[in-house]
Amino acid sequence: MRRLHFLLVLCCFSVSAFAANNIIPFRMVNGLIIIEAGYNNSEGQFILDTGSDGLFIDKQNSGLQTSPQVYQTLSGNMEVESITIKQFSFGNIKKRNVPAYTTNLTHLENFLQIDLAGIMGTTIFNPHSIYINFTDNTIHIFNSHVDHHKNVLLNTTSFDWENGVPVVQVSIGNSYYAFILDSGASIHLLDNAILENHTNLITNEQTNVHLKTLNTNASDNLTKKFKLAELTIEDNTYRNISCLSADLSQIQEGFSKKISGILSLSEIADKGVLIDFKNKKLHF
Repeated sequence: MRRLHFLLVLCCFSVSAFAANNIIPFRMVNGLIIIEAGYNNSEGQFILDTGSDGLFIDKQNSGLQTSPQVYQTLSGNMEVESITIKQFSFGNIKKRNVPAYTTNLTHLENFLQIDLAGIMGTTIFNPHSIYINFTDNTIHIFNSHVDHHKNVLLNTTSFDWENGVPVVQVSIGNSYYAFILDSGASIHLLDNAILENHTNLITNEQTNVHLKTLNTNASDNLTKKFKLAELTIEDNTYRNISCLSADLSQIQEGFSKKISGILSLSEIADKGVLIDFKNKKLHF
């Protein structure tokens, strides 16, 4: 079984000194990173998702021979179809015979009001590091170690690489939790158990908020939006942050520790975020 972790959207300083091997522009649409990529003889718009370990092509755009598969998402198992993309390009990166999956992305296209070709996880191009610059909307891809970012990105924390996604430790109150780092999330997501453990830190609750995920069978999950008084990553503390609640029991299989939340990269990074996959460091 393959996994997707965990595209979710809510309805309701220059770094030119970075000598990247590849620099790709992107645009933000409703909190999600949208890039242009080529596949076979087509080009289209993809969501860049660090919380995914695969490549998804919109079923309506594939036109390829497929075979049924099961993929696990935030909202449970989802039926997809396995395909092979003969050529895939992202900036000057070119890959051949890339395993991929097709699924219906209509509900996400309706939310974003754009035509989506697919969703791209970072593991398919296996970078040493990627830097997502939220100031000038560029993605910098590095094939080797980067050590001249420290004057720009002042905060650093370690992460674990599990199930094809980065997992970081955060603290809430006096407790520590494992959270997935996700560029495919427009808002932070917390497991319901955290809310029960820290009711004193929750304010401005709203019920009946719609949470959209990749799983079209559960695309309109009703959940709760709230303000979390405090969340800390390493020595960096965020206060009065917007979050959604959810049952994360569907995603525990395959992780060495309990996953208690999902962090939106665009929400924790002021100027940008550098993910060093080889050394398992996050700079933000």
